[in-house]
This record gives sequence, structure tokens and C-alpha cells, in this order.
Amino acid sequence: MVRKTMTVKALGAVSLLALAGCMGGGGGGGIVEPVPLTFSEMNRQGDILASAFANSTITSPATLPTSGAAVYRGFADIDPNPGGTILGQMDMDVNFRTNRVSGDIDNLRTANSTIPGRITISNGVINRNAGTNFAAFEVDLGGSITDGQGRLAVSGDMDGAFHRQGTLVGARGDGRFTGPGRNIPFDIQVVGER
Repeated sequence: MVRKTMTVKALGAVSLLALAGCMGGGGGGGIVEPVPLTFSEMNRQGDILASAFANSTITSPATLPTSGAAVYRGFADIDPNPGGTILGQMDMDVNFRTNRVSGDIDNLRTANSTIPGRITISNGVINRNAGTNFAAFEVDLGGSITDGQGRLAVSGDMDGAFHRQGTLVGARGDGRFTGPGRNIPFDIQVVGER
């Protein structure tokens, strides 16, 4: 995969506002629950997190803790082409001592169905020298899903940033679902909170 160089301003201002728009205009409040949610619940809670991320200040990776770890819980918005929106619940594990980022996306759903499988987030490394103009980390995507036509392997990558004193994380990227005779590109955006 060829890595994309992106500015963090593009990540926050464009991508995650689009994520908020894709996730609907829910409103209200609430804490992200680590239990399986419906498509509409992910829409509502994802909208809240995406709005918080887009409207908060970026955190320089140099100011993140240098010890300890955190789990960021949130949501993924996956847009295959062709196809409709897939939402999922994300857990992103960040080890501040080793600067490693990993996690997964599961409870994958369209508006009308559940999609068995899991998308893995791996090989992430925080770039403490990135400043506030470039991605704070890059991660690889893997795993597999199953749709009505069979199993599809997942591959891709994302670039991400931390916001609001490191309490929010967001990332965007692209990838492919591949299987026998099938090669489906997708765009992906995630947002989470610790």
C-alpha cells in the first residue's frame, strides 16, 4: 500500500465533518457503550464524537503521555464503492510508552443487516515529531468480513490524529475488500474517545 501524506487540518475539517454528516443528525448526549449497538445508535453516538473531534483543538503528539496506555472507543464509517454505508464499533489501543497503536472494528452493520467479521487495526506507530500539521500515526487494516456472496479479506491503511488534549482520536484512509472475482474499494473514517 502506498501511504498518503495528509495534513491534520484536512483530517479534522473535512473528513470527520463528513463522518458526522454520514452518521446523521442525532443530537443528545451519551457515553459510548462497549456493548453491541444498532445502526441507528452508532449513527447518533458517532455523530456526537465526530462533532466533538471536528470542533476541538489538535494535540501535538509530542505532548502525549510517555507512559501508560488508553483504549479509545468509538465508531467507524466504511463506504464501499459500490455499496452503502457500513458502520462499526471501534476499540483503538494506544500504548504511550511504546508509541504503538492497534485495535479492531466489529459489530459491523448496514442500515438493514449485520455483517459478520472484524477489521483489525495494526502496525501503528505514533510519530512524536509530527507536530500539528501532519498525521500523528499511521495504521494498517486487515481482517475479513462475510457478505451475502462469501468471505472478503480486508486490506488498507489510515492516518490519524489526537485532539482535545489527547482524549479524542480520529483517522481516515482507504482499502479494499477482496475475494474470488471481487475487488471492492472503500473509504474509511474512525473517531473515538477515551
